[in-house]
Amino acid sequence: MAERAAVLARVLRAAAGELVGLTDRELLRRFVDAADQAAFAVLVNRHAAMVLGVARRVLHSQADAEDTCQAVFLILSRKARTNHWQVSVANWLYATARRVAHTARRTASRRPAGKGWRPFRKPCRRRTR
Repeated sequence: MAERAAVLARVLRAAAGELVGLTDRELLRRFVDAADQAAFAVLVNRHAAMVLGVARRVLHSQADAEDTCQAVFLILSRKARTNHWQVSVANWLYATARRVAHTARRTASRRPAGKGWRPFRKPCRRRTR
């Protein structure tokens, strides 16, 4: 399995070399039309630092920021067919990263703190007759 992953990584690196000069729109078109994973990998490499930075500024947690970054690129992969993309997807990625990060922060603020948290329940008093 590790050998297969290494071969795949080499193929993606080789394919990515020829894709670097393409615009984001062209890369998305290749990803959608030909299921070109290397084209999507180039997009991720091109914009991941920006998306991660946006998420870090909102969330102040490296782990949550990385989760947000993955979520943003997952959303991009799902919406690649539906949108009429501009030459660059950076604006869309920035706005989506902010929205996802703010949603994650809002959700986390509603979650109770601590690992072993359980809601406090008053002990039931049994009535004796």
